Amino acid sequence: MERKILTIEDINVLAEHRVKSIDGHDIYLRGLSSLINLNTTIFRYIKLPYLLDLIYHKRFFVPNRRSFTDLRDKIGEEKHIEGKSSPFCAVPSYPERQRIARNKKKAFSACISCWTMDERKNGTNDENYLMWKAYSSNDIVCRIETNIQNIIDSIKNLKYDMVISDVDYYSCAPLNDIEKYIFQKSIYYENEQEIRFLVFCNKLDGIYIDINPQIFIKEIVISPFVSLLMQNFVCRQLKEFCNSHNLNVKIRTSNIMEYPNDFYITEKVK
Repeated sequence: MERKILTIEDINVLAEHRVKSIDGHDIYLRGLSSLINLNTTIFRYIKLPYLLDLIYHKRFFVPNRRSFTDLRDKIGEEKHIEGKSSPFCAVPSYPERQRIARNKKKAFSACISCWTMDERKNGTNDENYLMWKAYSSNDIVCRIETNIQNIIDSIKNLKYDMVISDVDYYSCAPLNDIEKYIFQKSIYYENEQEIRFLVFCNKLDGIYIDINPQIFIKEIVISPFVSLLMQNFVCRQLKEFCNSHNLNVKIRTSNIMEYPNDFYITEKVK
């Protein structure tokens, strides 16, 4: 079995945060905010082929953060503005710099799955236009809805310890080095409202965790950034696919009215 790159002592997770043990490995929930609990609703934006793989193979992919496109998350690089201090600067000595460098190396070789609470201030909407826009691509994107408890309950086997935590957006929370590099981001990212699943594994290609999709997924929403005709088509096909794999979940098109230009042409041709 591969050696774990972090220890519970490193990540500063206390025993009372353990919520479940699977195959001798522990799952911890540590909310930096008091609002985070097992019933917290979370969402993940995922490309359709990856969603089909999740359902078909009944497995959940957790990537290594070295595959992330955001340089802040990939290697810890970000702008340093003159006159503004960074939480990772001003270390007092060379040994201290070496210690932080070692911890940084550990933190940036971890496997992490990023989710969002998709939080709206007024609490009346069930979708977020800007989050859809951020994850839109040439591929069809879907959004999975679930909650933290469902993800934990869906896991069928586990080869590494796992810590689940929200992200602190520079509120000066008392975090150690590794926690800062994993669970703290600039205030400019606060609208992400991110929840992270940290798996103590450093495989460059990431890892798969076997899950029960029926428990893992509560709802699937199709992206608004494809034509209405395509949304309806994907929705029907996805329902058939799920039924063929004994998965009974709610699947719907987006409520956001944001269609590409060919939507109007398609409607005239019909």
